[in-house]
Amino acid sequence: MAWAKFDDMFPWSRKVRRISDAAFRLHVSGIVSCARDLTDGIITQDDMDELPPMRGLDKRLAELVDGGLWHVKGHRCGKCAQPPTGAWVIHDYLDYNPTKADVDAEKAAARDRQRKRRLARAGVATDQDVTRDSRVTNGGVTPSVTRESHGVSQPPSLPDPSIPDPTRPVKEVGSSLGGNSPKQAPEFAPQACGRSHDPAKSCGACAIARRDVKNSDAAVERETNRRQRAADAKARAERQAEADATEVDPEAGKRAIDKFKQSTTKESAK
Repeated sequence: MAWAKFDDMFPWSRKVRRISDAAFRLHVSGIVSCARDLTDGIITQDDMDELPPMRGLDKRLAELVDGGLWHVKGHRCGKCAQPPTGAWVIHDYLDYNPTKADVDAEKAAARDRQRKRRLARAGVATDQDVTRDSRVTNGGVTPSVTRESHGVSQPPSLPDPSIPDPTRPVKEVGSSLGGNSPKQAPEFAPQACGRSHDPAKSCGACAIARRDVKNSDAAVERETNRRQRAADAKARAERQAEADATEVDPEAGKRAIDKFKQSTTKESAK
């Protein structure tokens, strides 16, 4: 896929600002066509026929030529090439876009890199691996070129972990340091779930048990606070009733206090 390159100040160029919207569209379409077909900025009549249709095409072409954005054969611009008869060349196209030769060279280099990468992955020597010493033939037969022929040693192969290494001693599984007794599993105390396990490890049953204990403690605390508030309210009522009765009638006040105490005692007994 080809890419057309534009300067970031392209829409604000003095020449571009002076053309109409239709001529601007034709100019951009021509640049994209040259980048796709690798024409080095030259647009022929056949290329023009493949561009998007446009009304007043001749007027827009004259607008681009008069504005110095496109040139016809015989132009006097010292930077741009002369187009064939009946064709146009875009001004300064090659200042921002590569030539066809550059694009073809880059594609060839990319194909060569891919070829060498595939050969190296397959273990086949490339031209870069062949030196002058390895080109000496023996009876007209060129020997195969390897990494060892260049004095380059192959990297050591990794050991297979499934095959025991005879050069290393075999350690007994479960033996402790300094003794032959097997390693005992650690013992843990019973947890909230009722089982013995590592308290650092998560356990759903322990979480549920701790939540139930927490909710139970909260319920006991709420009930204790409720009873305390009821006892405080009862004491305040007794003190207020005693004060009111004493001011009106001391005897009547005492009887009212006794009656109030009996009623509260019955309610608490319930």
